[in-house]
Amino acid sequence: MPQSTNLNTPPYFEDFDPNDNFHKVLFRPGFPLQARELTTLQSILQDQIEKFGSSIYTDGAMVVPGRVLYNLNANAILIEDEYFGISADLLKDYIVGQIIVGNTSGVRAKVSNFLTSEESEKGSTTLYIDYLSAASNNIDSRFLDDEILIAENSFSIGNTVIQANTDFAKCLSSGASYTGSTAKITNGVYFAKGYFIKVKDQEIILDQFTSKPSYKIGLQILEEIVTPEDDTDLTDPSQGYSNFAAPGAHRFKLNALLTKKALNDDSVTDFIELLRLEEGSLLEIVVDSKKQLARNFEATFARRTYDESGDYVVNKFSFTKEESLNNGVNNGIFTVGEETDDGNTPSKDIFEMIFSAGKAYVRGYEIDKIGSSYVDVEKPRDTDTKNNATIRTDGRGVEFRTTSDIPYAAVASSISGIVTVHNSSDTVIGYAIWKSYEEYSTYNTLRLSNIRFINSAYNISNIAKVRVNGNINYVNNTSSSGTLVTISSIVGKSKPYLFNVFTTPVKNVEDTKVQNVLTKFSGTFGTNNTISISNRGYYSQEVDDYTLKISGDPSVTISSATINESGTLEIVVSNTVSTGTNFILFGPEIIDNPTLKLASHQKMRFA
Repeated sequence: MPQSTNLNTPPYFEDFDPNDNFHKVLFRPGFPLQARELTTLQSILQDQIEKFGSSIYTDGAMVVPGRVLYNLNANAILIEDEYFGISADLLKDYIVGQIIVGNTSGVRAKVSNFLTSEESEKGSTTLYIDYLSAASNNIDSRFLDDEILIAENSFSIGNTVIQANTDFAKCLSSGASYTGSTAKITNGVYFAKGYFIKVKDQEIILDQFTSKPSYKIGLQILEEIVTPEDDTDLTDPSQGYSNFAAPGAHRFKLNALLTKKALNDDSVTDFIELLRLEEGSLLEIVVDSKKQLARNFEATFARRTYDESGDYVVNKFSFTKEESLNNGVNNGIFTVGEETDDGNTPSKDIFEMIFSAGKAYVRGYEIDKIGSSYVDVEKPRDTDTKNNATIRTDGRGVEFRTTSDIPYAAVASSISGIVTVHNSSDTVIGYAIWKSYEEYSTYNTLRLSNIRFINSAYNISNIAKVRVNGNINYVNNTSSSGTLVTISSIVGKSKPYLFNVFTTPVKNVEDTKVQNVLTKFSGTFGTNNTISISNRGYYSQEVDDYTLKISGDPSVTISSATINESGTLEIVVSNTVSTGTNFILFGPEIIDNPTLKLASHQKMRFA
């Protein structure tokens, strides 16, 4: 922000131009001294200071820290417009900084700011105070309604003196206390317009009686020319001489005033933004340690930091996701009529990535976020269709193999039911569901699911026997009768009934078929030692793919398995079996449109 005041006008005629490269004004005897030469002399020195300062500090940088603070719980009291004939508004230039005491409560407070009755939104003279101590009863912490206020120390109101420990004002009879919001800055020095400008302690009121201010808060740099007519201290002080009290040179003055601006006010000039609040939440501290050094210094330190340490995190960031548009139930961030932080209209087609506060060094540069940020991300809306897609998977799980032949009666009564699993000492160690049974030339296989052990001391490797068709006592964890099958080996490993589909998100699956599902079918023999099964999904014509258990357990062999044009499975056995004899068949089927659930469906797509 360059100097705005043009001094190349009467009566100064200051025509300094840094492009002339003049570095000294060389006065000569016998020649008159020009006023502009004295001004140019200062400008040459100022130009050197500005160039050096700009190599160290960026414009608006804080040189000597002057802390900027905000208070969302600023206490305010309303007092009566007049007290003993003295207008309360007359206190404005005298009361700030004074300590006042409640005559009834004994509460002590220091006055920090003041509003006249015209300035106050409540229409009453308003004091902003910082409470110093509670009431003498240790209960009241605020001034009371209708309470008389006493000055702890004496002060003057024009020609009127308010003595110490005397009353000077009275709180309104009702609704005297309020809470507002303020901002303040302490003494410091800022570099602006090429000058090192001193900043005095200041406090401003943000919102008079609410605590959710939304403003840019900073320093407004004001340029001013002060004349002896404005400030008599600029007249000649050489008392006793002929030029005493004569008007002299004017002064160029820079003031830094703490100011608030609307968040959408981008027209302001000569303004150093210090912090930003929205609805009472701190959005950003604009002037911080990063702005103190000019770019060349910062770049040098960044290069050294990166060479030495690389990229690293000091305070970890967290990342979460929320809906953009709040529909009342989805905890969305923005409501209808608002804009997102990226300037978009919130909708169901975008979501917000929320980046928490944190600190890191990236390429040596400090990234310090003191609040959360919201970034718009478009939801995926493009879809693709895959036809006749095959998903290869294996759901066989653990096979419990045995050399024992399980009789038909045990299979018929226990298949799909609960069985007990035992250790080598025949002790029940858990329970399972018997899902299927297969017979091969050298071994038979039991398939169990939902195995639950009675305690954590046992696992699958401890299973040595399985009792089917037994009498189970769940209280004592015992079983009896039935058929106790000795397990000769355990093959495979436990697998969940959960299969990977595709690496990309899946929105919908239609017309699914599951192939090679080992199922159970119960029925009766027909004529000619034949089993005929229709309206099922059997597809294999390999006799070894089927296991047949027949009532009475006769010794039979499947001689053929055929599927006709209508899809009917016909199995013929080589032995004689009476018509109507019950059987159980285990074999592979294709299941059309099974009941499936996309387990990760809700996690992978956004509504």
